[in-house]
Amino acid sequence: MVDLGRPSLTDIRSWRDQLQSDWGGEGRRSLDMEMEREEALFFQDYRVPRPKGQFAVKTGSAPADAEGAIDSLVPGRVQITVTKPRATERWEQLADKRTRFAYALLHQWRYPRDLWALLPADQVIRRLAVARVLWDKRLWPERPKDWAAQTEEWKDHWEEDHRSRCPIVMECRNPRYVRFRDMQDGTLMAVCEHYPMLVADAIVTFAAYPKIKQILGGREGMRETVWIDDVWVGEYRCLLVEDQPLWAGKDATDGVVKSPYPEIPYVVMPYRELNFEAPGERYRGMLTNTGDLYRYESEVLGMVTQMTRWNAWRTWKGWFQRDRDEAEIVPGSIIMVAKHQNEYLEALTGETFPPDIIQPIQLYDGYIGRNS
Repeated sequence: MVDLGRPSLTDIRSWRDQLQSDWGGEGRRSLDMEMEREEALFFQDYRVPRPKGQFAVKTGSAPADAEGAIDSLVPGRVQITVTKPRATERWEQLADKRTRFAYALLHQWRYPRDLWALLPADQVIRRLAVARVLWDKRLWPERPKDWAAQTEEWKDHWEEDHRSRCPIVMECRNPRYVRFRDMQDGTLMAVCEHYPMLVADAIVTFAAYPKIKQILGGREGMRETVWIDDVWVGEYRCLLVEDQPLWAGKDATDGVVKSPYPEIPYVVMPYRELNFEAPGERYRGMLTNTGDLYRYESEVLGMVTQMTRWNAWRTWKGWFQRDRDEAEIVPGSIIMVAKHQNEYLEALTGETFPPDIIQPIQLYDGYIGRNS
């Protein structure tokens, strides 16, 4: 744990604003803007030139390639090895217990929702994944005061009703909302999670804290959005709701409390990390270097599709000497042409597709494979 001293509420807000500024900015230095751009690329939310009145064609290569990369990153069975400081029977048994406990935790975190499949998706699409491991008191409440006086059967029922789930929980956090400052060795100095929440959700989530009703008392509707700031600085933590500290009491001066964890309980997992200062340049994803290529690939495919459409209903030319209604070209129909009177009807000839249009698709596929 990095010891930065006890921060005041003003210090907490300064850390939040500074981290927000580090992640913001313009151009490639802004990690938040780059994440948004690559999310739009994954969902193919971009414009493709097309003739008026025709549909745009998108290849689907970006989401297909990203999902393939996600599948390759999802671990099957995780191998756990616990180091034994000494080759004694006591340490052998302790290492075996720790190994079994770690396997049980991993199993708990993969069911019913596989968080290990969500984290690689953030790595590929959003450049980095963020997880948080906490002790949830609600899943492991204190035993009743009259515990010793109860029967064993009653105790078993109580344990099953109140302690049937593992209180050590892992959460997959949205990297669009998490900002952090770390040291050269990767140790986290400060973390700020700035995220929106509905008033109804905030009341339920923070029901254990009486001050939540005071902070949200003037809200008109349950569907209104409020902003939460969960700030960790060294050994201390502060939770702000609409910029107001949530915690109060003798242990929470200005809403700042000492963290019960030996270190900030966030884990940052980048897809690729480089030695640059700006977050937008430091973290790279699978789609970082291929954005324009996917767009151009869709544009060329749209050209080929449009030419196919034009050649499927070919343009005919002809001349008739006799007075007659305009000829209607219907597949399977026969139009009588008097060639001895110099009448004719023929389709325009020429190449269906110029080869210069077909070749770029393969070229772009090659560039995409190289840059992914």
